[in-house]
Amino acid sequence: MEEPQPVDMTLDAMAKKAESLKLLGKGPEIYKKLSYLRKLRNRVHIHAITSDQDTDWWKINRSEVDTLRLVLYSFLTSSLFKPSKEEKDMFSFLRPGT
Repeated sequence: MEEPQPVDMTLDAMAKKAESLKLLGKGPEIYKKLSYLRKLRNRVHIHAITSDQDTDWWKINRSEVDTLRLVLYSFLTSSLFKPSKEEKDMFSFLRPGT
């Protein structure tokens, strides 16, 4: 069997790969949120700023932060990592509603 070779991937390609392999579970909703967060990330990219207020970060609302928390929690507690209950509990602060 050939040794797997590293491949440069964009965030979009990683999200599509995660969805095709169902790395974050079988429900389609998490993958829609992942795609949404990619677009949100594109808004927040910071470059050549002139002040700490010169970024779209200040336009992100609570709902978007909650979406980010949900996706991050789903990723960190997915079967990809096979976390124990104790490890899942370490990330409980990311669960929506906490």
